[in-house]
Amino acid sequence: MKKIILATAFVAATFTANAQNIIKNGDFNTEVGTETVNKTPTSTDWFFFDKTEGKTTFANVKDDNTHGNAVQIENTSDNSWYRSYVGQRVQGAEKGIYTLTFDMKALTPKTQVRVFLKSANNDKMFFLREGFDINDETTKKQSAAAFSRAEKKLDKWVKVTAKFDLSKAVDNFASPQGVEAKGGKINVTDASEDMIKDFVVVIQLQNKDTKALIDNVSLLKK
Repeated sequence: MKKIILATAFVAATFTANAQNIIKNGDFNTEVGTETVNKTPTSTDWFFFDKTEGKTTFANVKDDNTHGNAVQIENTSDNSWYRSYVGQRVQGAEKGIYTLTFDMKALTPKTQVRVFLKSANNDKMFFLREGFDINDETTKKQSAAAFSRAEKKLDKWVKVTAKFDLSKAVDNFASPQGVEAKGGKINVTDASEDMIKDFVVVIQLQNKDTKALIDNVSLLKK
C-alpha cells in the first residue's frame, strides 16, 4: 500500500511540474508598460485598463526580496467589473478546467479582489466558474463569472485561487438573482472555439479606498 501511495504521489507531482502556465510574465519581472482606456491590446502581455479617469491607479513596484517586482492597484472609488483592472490577453488555451492562482498583499482594510475570464472580442461573454449552478438558490446572489475574496490580513502575502470552466460561457456578469429581478435570464452555453483561444484574464479591486499588491500569477489546466 505504501508503494502505491508513493507512486501516486510521484505521478501527481510530475503532472503538476509539467503543467504549463499560460500566463506570460506572471512574476512581473518585466514591468507592465501598456495602458488603455478602451480596447483590449492585441499583444498577449499585461496591461492596465482604466475608465475611472484616475480613480484607480496602477504602479510597477518592488516589494521584499522574496517577491521583488509586483503590481500595485489602488482604488479611490468603488469599482465595477468593466471600469478598471490589470489584464492579460491569453491565446491558445484548450477546453477544460483551469486554475487561476496569484499572490496578493492587502495594504488597506476592506480590500476585496475580484477575478474573472472574459472574451477578448465580446465584453458580454465570460467563462463560467467551475461547478457554478445558476439554478442553485444558495448561490443566486453570486456572479456566475467572477470570484471575489475579501482579505482581512494586512501586509501579508496570501495565495488566491479560483477555478474556471473553459468549456462553458455565460452571457451576463451579474448574479442570477439580479438579472432575474430585472426580468432577464442568464444563459449558459458551450464556449466557442474563438473564445477559448482568445480571452482576457482580469484582476481588480472592488472597494473604495483600498490598495493591494499582486504577484506570481499562473493559469494552469487541471
